[in-house]
Amino acid sequence: MKRWFPLAATILILCFWFICSQGQPKVHGKTEMGMADGCSAVPNTPHFTIAYGTVQLDGAAAPVGAIVKAKSPRGDLVGCFEVNMAGNYGAMYVYGEDTTAIPPIPGMRDGETVQFFVNDAVALASPVLVWHNDWASHAVTLTSSSPTPTPTSSATPTFTPTPTSNPTPTSTPTTTWPDLIVQRIQAQPSSPAVKQTIAVTVTIKNQGSGPVSGLFYTDVYADHNPTGCNDVGWDYRDLDALSAGEVVTLSFTHPGFATAGVHSIYAQVDSACQVAESNETNNVYGPLRVQVTNPVAPPIAGFWASPVAGMIPLTVTFTSTSTGQITSWLWLFGDGHTSAQPNPVHIYT
Repeated sequence: MKRWFPLAATILILCFWFICSQGQPKVHGKTEMGMADGCSAVPNTPHFTIAYGTVQLDGAAAPVGAIVKAKSPRGDLVGCFEVNMAGNYGAMYVYGEDTTAIPPIPGMRDGETVQFFVNDAVALASPVLVWHNDWASHAVTLTSSSPTPTPTSSATPTFTPTPTSNPTPTSTPTTTWPDLIVQRIQAQPSSPAVKQTIAVTVTIKNQGSGPVSGLFYTDVYADHNPTGCNDVGWDYRDLDALSAGEVVTLSFTHPGFATAGVHSIYAQVDSACQVAESNETNNVYGPLRVQVTNPVAPPIAGFWASPVAGMIPLTVTFTSTSTGQITSWLWLFGDGHTSAQPNPVHIYT
């Protein structure tokens, strides 16, 4: 769910953004006319932090035109900045994922380490930037080196060898590993009432290079962030195989939350840690925020009129005393006339 800030804090943040954008015409890789050369499109979300600082490439100040990128541990591009003053970058917005968007927008998750690159070469960050949705600026020094090209050997004189029989080369088997992740969680309705049943779908994927050929579980959790192996959720599904690249959507039914407010749903694939994976740290997804509301009382009609008798033409004032959530009124006066006003006045003739 989106987080709403007090008015004063919102005005302060907007002013900060306006000042920064005036001084940095290419903030997070965009210009008014379109994308800057070398910067791919970065999906914007309401969740971000900001990085800036000095940047060195090959022991010297990074030149104008160098491209600084930020990526999530899953390889998502979450920030981009083209250096416009040698040796400096920023302000660069580093965006978090938005699971409320349709479709969800990938990005950083709370507590993850941001990975930096300069001209697509890995950069050392000092200090390490741990991502939080704090809308704050962080000074981070980046140091990177361009890849060293492989030297080519000079041509040597050729000669005609005496033919000999060569043994058949043997191939070395390559080990492949699965990598299970939760791609997304969806809930319907997205804003249920208290104790209203919720349909939850969890999409999982094997993004590794090898298949899963044994039993594994996927658990879902309500208002609980799973802590690792054998953390049991309120429901689970089991699968006994998942090919490399295969995507599966699992369905669950939650009985409903007992109280109004913001609640959380998490999911964990391979929750019993039965599958050997290339990455054992990316099995948990969440939270998906669910806004639960109090049930709406049904309307109960009621009214009174004054006066209730008299000589015609008789002007009568009708007053609604109905209770509950009322969206519209329809008065029938008994003489063929009607009104949609809450408290109409009608003249009988």
